[in-house]
Amino acid sequence: MNDRRARARLFSGAGLALTLGALAAVNVLAHFFYARADFSAGRAYSISKSTKAVLARVKDPLVIRVYFTPHLPPPYGQAEQYLRDLLGEYRDAGRGRVRVEFLDPAASEARRKEAASAGVALVPINLMSRDKFEAAEVMMGVVFLYQGRTEVMPVIDDPGDLEYDVTRRIKKLVDAKPKTLGFVSGHGELSPADSVSAPLFRMISERMQTRAVALDKPLPIGLDALWIVEPSAPFKPAELSALKDWVSAGNTLGVVAGRRRIDFGRFVSAPLDTGLIGLLSGWGLDLREGFVVDALCEKIGKPTARGGIVAPYPYMPISRRLNRDSPATRALDSVSFRYAHPLSLRAGSGSRYTSLADSSRISWYQKSAELVPGVSVDQLKTGVEGPFSLAGILEPPRGKIIVVGSQYVLDPGLPMQPSSLAFFFNLLDLSVQDSELAAIRSKGLAFRPLRPLSEGQSAAVKCALILFLPLAVLACAAAALIRRRARLASLPGLYADA
Repeated sequence: MNDRRARARLFSGAGLALTLGALAAVNVLAHFFYARADFSAGRAYSISKSTKAVLARVKDPLVIRVYFTPHLPPPYGQAEQYLRDLLGEYRDAGRGRVRVEFLDPAASEARRKEAASAGVALVPINLMSRDKFEAAEVMMGVVFLYQGRTEVMPVIDDPGDLEYDVTRRIKKLVDAKPKTLGFVSGHGELSPADSVSAPLFRMISERMQTRAVALDKPLPIGLDALWIVEPSAPFKPAELSALKDWVSAGNTLGVVAGRRRIDFGRFVSAPLDTGLIGLLSGWGLDLREGFVVDALCEKIGKPTARGGIVAPYPYMPISRRLNRDSPATRALDSVSFRYAHPLSLRAGSGSRYTSLADSSRISWYQKSAELVPGVSVDQLKTGVEGPFSLAGILEPPRGKIIVVGSQYVLDPGLPMQPSSLAFFFNLLDLSVQDSELAAIRSKGLAFRPLRPLSEGQSAAVKCALILFLPLAVLACAAAALIRRRARLASLPGLYADA
């Protein structure tokens, strides 16, 4: 008995020692080799391949200096931890050339002045503890230092876009020569010369240089692409000729335009002739005058006797049929279009057309001038059924034209859709052959609506959901009773009789 106990103690001690030795060996190996898996939606906690490609071009030490007031309450505290985790990914992917420093701006007055002089902003927030509520000014910014140049994130306001914001600034430091986009002005377009659209162009200018371009003068030298965004006045024949010459020289032209002007007070449309339709037609692309109506669409407010409800508006399609081969749409989940016209290429034109976004199969071509909300897509059905192309790339024998068939994708008077903005920025990158940031920009823009059902299908699903729970309870109770009777029947004597 004593020998048996001694052997048991020996084996237990040896097993414990081996287990501890294995854990120590794994810990040492993990210091040099480690693996991690990110199962979050859109891989939110891992940097993308585009970010790694940008970091691979870092040749000299890159310092990422974070000025973040510590011990902040939620949600600011979670943002700090997410920033630490994300920048740790940058440091690991930087192959020793990326150094991350977290500094407390409240540690001293000199440190706070250092952060302020670098461009980090003071952010007023409300702090609430057990017995008091007070206002405070904190810092939550990042400074990037590379080859004597500096980029700054004054404040971290949206952790969801953090990787894009960080990589964009590193890319700006690493790539010395920024791209230059020209935006045509003088016809009511959105352009850098338009004060109403200034917020949009501030965002664009953070990524690349922008210039307002007048077509009645020689085009500036050094433009990487030329864009026309939502014009509302006619182009002169000489201006259309200048655009044609630009494309014929092998350059890229972007066109965001429609054929109808919308009166939002009465929800009616009127013809809009800018001359661009004839220009596109000369390359074989038809932009039809009617609208695409789609069952998969945005929702807008509809007035009622009780105040109003939110209802689907088929004149604002949401495209989920996106071209997964194009960097402009590969990482997007959906794109919202407003008052979109169908695009199609005429046979024998000599050009090639690649669609980037199509309407759903439950869509139709509607030529009515009335666009009243509250009308269902079933009432708008016509004989011309979709899907239709809403945006695409036209390639004549020389040059390239990126076309979006809508006049109201970026209209400052309408609420901006994040998916539409990301799509437009991706098109800008595509026009200058710079698509590295497209996949990062699209993170978190998921749109997964339920499949549209007919009235009969909806009624069937509702009845099934109402009846399922009580039927499931009855089925479980019946199964438990049957098992109990079977168990009692297997017992002898008195139990079996019971």
